Amino acid sequence: MTRRIVFYCSLATAITILLWYTNPTGPEGAIWDSQGDFSRFERLNRPLSDDDVQPLKAYPFWNTPEVPDAGSLEYDPMVGAEEPPPPVLVVSSSVSSSSTVLAMSSTATASIPSPTTTHNLTETEMSDSVDKLVQSLIPGSQLASHNRKTLSRLTRCIYEPECEPNLVVFVSPRFLNTTGFERERSLLRALDNLNISYVHSPDDPLWAQRVHSLFAHQVRAVIFDPPQLQACVQDSTCMHTAGNLEGIPVWKMFSYSYDSTSTPSPLGEAWTLTPERNSRGRTYVGYSIEETCAGMRSSFQQSAGRIDRVFVLDAQFTDKNTSWPVRFFEDLGSETGTQFVAAESTASDWITTSLKPANLVDLTASSPQDVLLQVAKSKLLLGLGGPRELPLVYEALCLGIPFLNPVLEWDAERPGDRSKWVTQNMELNDLEPPYVYNVLAGNGDFGGFQAAVVGAMRAQPFESYVPANMTQRAVEKRVAEIFVHRDWRKEARKAMDGNMELKSLLL
Repeated sequence: MTRRIVFYCSLATAITILLWYTNPTGPEGAIWDSQGDFSRFERLNRPLSDDDVQPLKAYPFWNTPEVPDAGSLEYDPMVGAEEPPPPVLVVSSSVSSSSTVLAMSSTATASIPSPTTTHNLTETEMSDSVDKLVQSLIPGSQLASHNRKTLSRLTRCIYEPECEPNLVVFVSPRFLNTTGFERERSLLRALDNLNISYVHSPDDPLWAQRVHSLFAHQVRAVIFDPPQLQACVQDSTCMHTAGNLEGIPVWKMFSYSYDSTSTPSPLGEAWTLTPERNSRGRTYVGYSIEETCAGMRSSFQQSAGRIDRVFVLDAQFTDKNTSWPVRFFEDLGSETGTQFVAAESTASDWITTSLKPANLVDLTASSPQDVLLQVAKSKLLLGLGGPRELPLVYEALCLGIPFLNPVLEWDAERPGDRSKWVTQNMELNDLEPPYVYNVLAGNGDFGGFQAAVVGAMRAQPFESYVPANMTQRAVEKRVAEIFVHRDWRKEARKAMDGNMELKSLLL
């Protein structure tokens, strides 16, 4: 009897240890669920640290318990089908004649492996499917080369016992050629530095859907332009629904937008990624100007060569388009001798009208480089209230030129409450002189305008300034939070809770 009790106690202990071993904890602050689904982990409520954005280490991801068959996976019309388990570690040098191979051409009729069956493919079968997927692109193109290398590397990784890849798919074409587009280039640079893979499917949601069919467990996000996402949501063949189990789950579909008006995701503002900070609940990605700044500083005149003048940004003087009355410029010029200049290439035809201040001098500047050169020779860059968020403002700060940032809206009872401010450049609301002069505009306060301009002209010059949130390190922290740590599926369930109209839309 005693031996039997000892035997059963030992057996229970062994089973407990085995269950603990096959259901390990993930990265710090993560708890695996019963299916080892990393996308559904619950994180401790802690701020993101520098350690989180080191090149992402391989976690013990694939050693997970056996999962239910595909037929038993519960369909959730509000969120999308439960993701498949990771690939079964099967080593095979030949392709099984009964295996399902992905059709790659947009006009092909062969079946596409569903997310619930691709995990049964061997590594060779997956490689063959990736090859055929890439064949649908223009042979020899830079796009095809990048996508082939990325997906091949991803395929090798997922069959390794300790490798956890993450993949982002760009349907938006703005990320394909980022020359001259610092916002987009900065995001791609952050993904590279974090070892997050990405592929391009420009203007082709179907190709993105096929990538997701093969790599459903690895795809963290599919990024569209707003009209593309809106079209996908309305397309029964694009988004995951009860009638299209192989579509892209809505909680993985994001738009990338500068526009503050469109909200294409039915899940709400959080599924719109933006390079600029705002108060509408969108997900702030931001961008870095460090790389551009380093190049500019070696090319432009530093503080010793500055002229005692103010450069007026995008000098569109109309009775409805300026925060400062024309008389402010003329009165300040008469009282202090301050000179105001503007570049013709940054202004519209309005600059030639009678609304133009008499003491505003037009400079010949035929290119953005010429404009920047003229800014670099000035002592202050002055905003009129629009356009919003121009890169020239950050370039000026990089070159040591302060910015006068008009405050367009504020709390009348507490005008100093910056959380209620709407400014020409929201990124700079929290900064102080000598970098940024935030001035209440549109209230006829000539004294505030004069104090800011004169103060900037007399201030000790600084050589260069990059806002803390616009460093590459800061961008990488946000990107890691968005595409690795944040549980978007859980947030989607909360967004849909009780919303019958949204549920009917997704059905």
